[in-house]
Amino acid sequence: MFVAMRDGARLATDLYFPSGPSNGLPVVLERTPYNKAISGPEAAFWTSRCYVYAVQDVRGRFRSEGWFEPFLREGPDGYDTIEWLARQPWCSGKVGTIGMSYDALVQWQAAVEHPPHLAAMIVNVSPPDHFPYWDGVMMFLPEMSWLYIIRHQKPEDVSPQTALKSFPPPAFEKAFDD
Repeated sequence: MFVAMRDGARLATDLYFPSGPSNGLPVVLERTPYNKAISGPEAAFWTSRCYVYAVQDVRGRFRSEGWFEPFLREGPDGYDTIEWLARQPWCSGKVGTIGMSYDALVQWQAAVEHPPHLAAMIVNVSPPDHFPYWDGVMMFLPEMSWLYIIRHQKPEDVSPQTALKSFPPPAFEKAFDD
């Protein structure tokens, strides 16, 4: 399904429901650039505990519309998604967010927008405020590997880490051979 953002972009969102009653349910939301299709184990964990699990490809990634510009629209898009979920007839009005790394950063960006129905956040391994710098120096290798994942991850990959099997690219290695 697609959730419309305030500017008209539609973000691909999968919803997983617990068995049993289908109204008054809290929602756990994960927004990711790493392909929502690989979230089956997380979905089973949350639905077995009577939560709706919602996972969304962020703008411009995989099935979502728009252009992927890291961090740029994550706050408003997160707000719009949280409030859309809260308005659904099966939702209790309580939406929590979850995720690690980039998926953690998007939670902070949504929270800054003050969505009224954001009830909880599980922020795991969130990059620090000075990201992508350490003591004023850009951390090139982690950033290059992240950009490599973003550029080379395929829909059929079972993990974003699959793309790193061919990192660093041959041209990168040759630069250090001389």
